[in-house]
Amino acid sequence: MGLSLRDTLIDEPAKRPRSRARLEPLPSICKVAIPGFGTVGKAVTELLCCSPSLQLRLTHIYNRNVDRKRVPWVPSQVRWTDNFAEILASDVDVIVELVGGVRPAGDWVRQALRAGKSVVTANKHLIATEGDELLELARKANQRLLYGASVAGGVPVLCGLEQGLAGDAFPADWRSQWHVQLHPEPDAERSCQFYHSARTSTGIGIRRSRSFA
Repeated sequence: MGLSLRDTLIDEPAKRPRSRARLEPLPSICKVAIPGFGTVGKAVTELLCCSPSLQLRLTHIYNRNVDRKRVPWVPSQVRWTDNFAEILASDVDVIVELVGGVRPAGDWVRQALRAGKSVVTANKHLIATEGDELLELARKANQRLLYGASVAGGVPVLCGLEQGLAGDAFPADWRSQWHVQLHPEPDAERSCQFYHSARTSTGIGIRRSRSFA
C-alpha cells in the first residue's frame, strides 16, 4: 500500500505508489480487535467504548492472563480472550496491534493479514526491523497495514511523505535522520535531535555530528 519504508529513505526520486484500487473496501461498520491491553491499549479501548463511533465497533480484546485485565466500563458484548486464534477466526475487520516487540507481534500481524484482516500498529520496533516485508505481505493480501503511530511519537509525518511528497527526491542526510527515528535503539529520538542541532548550529556533516554523540 503505497511506498515501502525503503522507498522513503533512499536518496533518489520516490517510486510511483501502486494503485489502491485493488484494496478491499472497509465495511460501513468496522469491527475492531485490540491485542494488548496495557497503557496504550486501555486508552484506545476507552476511546472506542466511551466515545462510540458509528463506523467503529470494538468486538475483541486480547491479553495474557486476561481475567486480571477486565474492567467494568468495557461493554459486555466485547469478547475478552487470551487466545489470539479466536480473533483470527472471528469476523473482525481490523486488528489494532498494541502488544509491542517483534515476537509474537510480528507473527500475529502476518497471520492477521493472511486471514484477510487489516492491521494498525504503533510498534516502532517491529516496523523498523520487518516493515518492508510486512508491507509487501499486506499488498499481496489486499489488506491495509497502517503504522503512522509508530513514528515520531504519532505525529502524522508518514502520510505527508507518502502522499504529498511521493514524487520528490530526498537529500542523503534525510535518510540518516529517518533511520535514527525508526531504529529501535535507546534514546534514538534524543540522538536524532542532537545530530540535527549539531549540523544546523555548526555546519558540520551528519557523519561528524554522529561521532560526537
